[in-house]
Amino acid sequence: MKKKTVLLTFEWDEQNELLEIHGNQEGLNSFKNEIELLLKSTNEDHIHLQSPSWGGQELSDKKLNEQNKLISNVKIFKWISKD
Repeated sequence: MKKKTVLLTFEWDEQNELLEIHGNQEGLNSFKNEIELLLKSTNEDHIHLQSPSWGGQELSDKKLNEQNKLISNVKIFKWISKD
């Protein structure tokens, strides 16, 4: 059985000043699972998402919008509200 390709990229659209997140079903599910793990942490915490060229496996190395800049290293923080 062929393993499904996981596709997940974070891409910066400089012209419109916005972050685009591209993914297929497997990639978006993987991203959701990473976020769920972060949410389960009882402390302030963070996760790293990196492409293979940065030593990771969570993100894809090939950008999907040629005009964008590929972001190969993403760090997501969870903060605990103090109010």
